[in-house]
Amino acid sequence: MVTSIHEISIIAPQSGEAESIISACRFFPDTPKNSFRIYCPLESLAGQKSEVFHLHHLSSLPEINNLAVSTIVFASFGSFRVAENLKEVNTLFVNKNLAILLVSGSIKLPDSFYLGGQTPCCLKDDPAIKQLVSLRNMVIYPDSASYLLQKHPSEVLVTSNQDLVKALVTVNSHGWIIWHPEISAFNLGMDFSSEPTSLIMNGISRFITMPDVKQKLQETPYSLEVLRKAMLSEEHAYSFFALHYDEYMSHVNYNFWVTHLLTWYKQYSTNKLSKIFELACGTANVASRLVMKGYEVHASDLSKEMLQVASLKTNAPQLYCKSLTDPIPGNDYQLILCMFDSINYLLTFSHISQALTNVHSALEQGGLFIFDISTLLNSEENFSDVTNATNTKDGYLMHKAWFDETRMSQTSRLIYFQKEQIGYSYHQEQHSQRVYFCSELITLIEKSPLSLKAIHSTDTPRNLYPKRLSEIDQKYYRLFFVLQKN
Repeated sequence: MVTSIHEISIIAPQSGEAESIISACRFFPDTPKNSFRIYCPLESLAGQKSEVFHLHHLSSLPEINNLAVSTIVFASFGSFRVAENLKEVNTLFVNKNLAILLVSGSIKLPDSFYLGGQTPCCLKDDPAIKQLVSLRNMVIYPDSASYLLQKHPSEVLVTSNQDLVKALVTVNSHGWIIWHPEISAFNLGMDFSSEPTSLIMNGISRFITMPDVKQKLQETPYSLEVLRKAMLSEEHAYSFFALHYDEYMSHVNYNFWVTHLLTWYKQYSTNKLSKIFELACGTANVASRLVMKGYEVHASDLSKEMLQVASLKTNAPQLYCKSLTDPIPGNDYQLILCMFDSINYLLTFSHISQALTNVHSALEQGGLFIFDISTLLNSEENFSDVTNATNTKDGYLMHKAWFDETRMSQTSRLIYFQKEQIGYSYHQEQHSQRVYFCSELITLIEKSPLSLKAIHSTDTPRNLYPKRLSEIDQKYYRLFFVLQKN
């Protein structure tokens, strides 16, 4: 029976693969269940259930050809290797700068390999060179070091050396799309990472939007352009930095923040506090402290890497993968938080209005929404043409920040050199924030279904709203807005 075109069939025959996938996808509780099927040894799951997947025993796996209209995903390169009748299928590994084709057996590259302008290249002593003698425009490198120094992004390194591929891919396992062109199947590549959770989460997110990409790949199955566009569409802030975030923010007194938040709640709401939601929770340093105080805490973040770090903490809250403008899971929260100038990441008035509407829907009557902003003073004095370098346990982190006053735009670029077995790998991410005037936010709040009760700074116990707004943007580094659902 041929499956629905909207289905995603994940093949996970090896021990532990299905368990890891199910665990990683707990952050996607609202994913339509009938979109995903996972084929695995059910006896290994010991009764484990999933809100995301239909679980099927591996023996019920249809022939690969009968799955052709669904998106086929192998859990790992190892799981692909043990599948039957797949002994001669090529595998294409693609990241921003590299493309590697691992050829299998005596399979020949089709003419469609050239659609999109790919150029084949090979190492001088690689046995795969015998399969390429008739190919046009072939480039031959004397060794892998020469290839890495001189390669061009449009080149595809054709090789039969699995060890070479593994050495190249494991340097940055999260930055690759793995594609089997002959059978139109993707691969999560779990066996190329020692911590595959965020890799799985990124992969699953990508496959949810893959039908258009897959259709293009059916026309040009070796297209680097299509695969790289799919990769760029999923990029977000706080990827590699998530693993270093707590170390970089170790100077922050989170208990001090929590104390102020609870004090303001008691000051402005008469509701008994029991249920809290934190938006843009990062690694859940605030949320986990609230859990420790006995509250029921739910939290969300768009960065899957941040969520992975948060999930490993003692007293971790219930976590969701959501953006600031997504509907908030659940309702009847007495308190919703958005801390550490996350609101500044919303770059338009309409996005802030949408977030306020979502918060209103999720709050109970009399509940509070507390968020903070980084002010103009903070950008001008602390984040204008500033560069910091930090040593970490396994590399070097550089943080460069600059402020564009004409656009009220705050930008931070993070560059990380991570020590590998041989040399260093390079990672970069860039964060953009908008610096809002207090008057702009007050106008947006007045148009929202929430009412503004107070504006605070940790520098003074006084409520700054509405009588102390003069020059407030250049008087305090950080401001806290307290809104209520009436």
